[in-house]
Amino acid sequence: FPKPEEIMENMHEVTKHCHEKLEDDADKGRDDRVWQMPRIIKAKDSKDYVVDDKGEVCRVITRIMSAHASDIAQGPEHAMECGAALGHFHYLISDMDPATIKDPLPGFHVTSGYLAKYDETLKSSAAKELLNASMEAKRLAKFIEERRDLALCLEKAEQAGELKKRMFHGDPKVNNIMIDDVTGKGTAMIDLDTVSPGLIHLDFGDALRSICNPAGEEETNLAKVVFDEDLCTAFCKGYMREAGSFLTDADRAYLFDSIRLLPFELGLRFFQDYLAGNVYFKTKQPEQNLNRARVPFRLPIDRVFSVDGFGTVVTGTLIEGALHVGGEAELLPSGTRSRVRNLQVHGENTAIAVAGQRVAVNLAGIKKTDIARGDTLAEPDSVRVSRLLDVRLSCLRDSERTVENGSRVHFCHGTAARLAKVVLLDRDALAPGESAYAQLRFTEDVAAKCGDRFVIRFYSPLETIGGGIILDDAPARHKRNDAAVLSALAVRENGSGAERVLQALTALDTALPSAAQLAARLGLEETRLTPELDALLARGEAAAPLPGRFIASAVLDALWARCEALLTDYHAKNPLHAGIRAAELRQRLFRAVEPERADALLALFVREGKLRFAAERYALADFTVRYTRRQTALRAELLALYRAADLRPERTDRVLARFDAKYRAEAERVLESLLTGGELIALAPRLCLHREVYVCACALVRAYFADHETLTLAAFRDLLGTSRDSALLVLECLDRNGRTRREGDLRRPGRRLYE
Repeated sequence: FPKPEEIMENMHEVTKHCHEKLEDDADKGRDDRVWQMPRIIKAKDSKDYVVDDKGEVCRVITRIMSAHASDIAQGPEHAMECGAALGHFHYLISDMDPATIKDPLPGFHVTSGYLAKYDETLKSSAAKELLNASMEAKRLAKFIEERRDLALCLEKAEQAGELKKRMFHGDPKVNNIMIDDVTGKGTAMIDLDTVSPGLIHLDFGDALRSICNPAGEEETNLAKVVFDEDLCTAFCKGYMREAGSFLTDADRAYLFDSIRLLPFELGLRFFQDYLAGNVYFKTKQPEQNLNRARVPFRLPIDRVFSVDGFGTVVTGTLIEGALHVGGEAELLPSGTRSRVRNLQVHGENTAIAVAGQRVAVNLAGIKKTDIARGDTLAEPDSVRVSRLLDVRLSCLRDSERTVENGSRVHFCHGTAARLAKVVLLDRDALAPGESAYAQLRFTEDVAAKCGDRFVIRFYSPLETIGGGIILDDAPARHKRNDAAVLSALAVRENGSGAERVLQALTALDTALPSAAQLAARLGLEETRLTPELDALLARGEAAAPLPGRFIASAVLDALWARCEALLTDYHAKNPLHAGIRAAELRQRLFRAVEPERADALLALFVREGKLRFAAERYALADFTVRYTRRQTALRAELLALYRAADLRPERTDRVLARFDAKYRAEAERVLESLLTGGELIALAPRLCLHREVYVCACALVRAYFADHETLTLAAFRDLLGTSRDSALLVLECLDRNGRTRREGDLRRPGRRLYE
């Protein structure tokens, strides 16, 4: 922010007004929950901020206690509470005078200004070159032109007096909305730096853009981007419950336009920045701001030679995608990777070559002898190599030869010719004019994609006898006359796009493929795959546990059946455990699935209300630990003992020895239950700490790191006011839980310190 002092003046006015209104509402009994609002901690000179020796502006504000935020919506209930939190914040500031607040970011959310900047960018030669080089960029430009009237709808309504300028938050994304840890209800809006005078519709649309799209705003594959209508409905219910009292009829009517406008506005800003050379938004690669759904390039090589001073050059006709100077390329079937040093089309140097052009490619760091005619140059990881291909094979009507099962043929594909064995899957011979499903088996790797055409020639003498289309570029070895195999191939060949995608998803089980991987497997462009995935997701036949990662619902149903049975058995055997450890559930439920993906699948069951996750343990949603009266008394006594012990707890065997012998075994089970439920924290195999003591230790560490970069064991011991041995146990526990990170004898803040 160019003027941080104005940010703090704004925050002072907003928080002061909101706290006064909250206190007034509390006195009148209007609240159904605890609403929180940050407070500014005054500096020693009574100012709201200080300026350090480097000219940096620093401040301290209070923390929202016993609450958390999420990066994505956790389900309809969470979305409803997000809506309630934003609606209540709008209610709190609805009677503030916008003139009392300075605009922290002039021009922010002024769509006409973004359009003007976009129009100005289009005049540059660099932008024109980018537009001409990409069909996707041209499509986006057309998309914007067709929606210019929509872009100005809110501004026109304000100018006409239909909408009233109020105050709005400015950045109401889901991770700026705090949820109460205990009640699960919305409790606060944070990050108040962007509170500005303007239209509340900007917040409403921006919040839904964030909450209803789990893929996030940086996703470049349209197949991964969805607008979840269930989340939208829930959010709107929560919002209207809190904001309905001050909204006018016009306010309500234009809320719908804001849902379309805000995603359009952000997309416009990303696209304009892409055309301008990525000058505003941070990017890791030049095209990150372009929402690309382009086809990976592929070039069958027909010539290879060396040029003095340049090195190895390959030529061919680019059959897919676009090649860029400086881009990475993969040589197939060897898998060798190289960089495109230079490109020529018709003897002229060019920065980009597109499908249909004859192109010469100068490759860096690769020898002429490493390449042969018939190899393929492709975008890395876009083409698979295999020694098996499932095909629809046709024999020419005028052929004088019959293709028999087991025949040897020359397989001609692109510029390659490979020897293959024909395995007919539903007959013994293929007569002239006939067509059948077959599997081609090779003695060397072949690089091909589903949907590719090919020709077959007789082994000797060399004559063309037929051809076909590739249905699966990396199949398993099939048995002949297998009805299931033939049925699956029929779907691959003639099924609808959605049926083919669903079949591929089902076959991939819990691998969670991306749209790009599915497209490569099916031989489709990602742009063609997008509507099919959208249809499956809309019908509930597929799901996206991770942004851009998909799974068939049938696979999920089977996985849930196993998960439910496993947990039912676990709960029956361990009725006092709060749940099964996450690592144990992953190990027992999944095979060869990465922890991140396994956690995403389990998180999907949590969002659906089937599972509950707390303290690194999973349990069935309807499971609760039920204590008897005796166990309840034992629980209270154990907690009291550990709370009184503070940072010097006794070993568990000594704690249990305090109980009457006839209750000792039961007390041990209750103690284990407290550990699984997170009310006690394990320091060592037979040593526990009361959770409140642990939380206090975490708070002390956070406060310490506010003024120090590293923490030593001695400093931590002094901080806790305990012995070295006790401090070491607690510190090692903080290391294990990610609150601190050990570097030799020092500790630094861990990734979970501020959770």
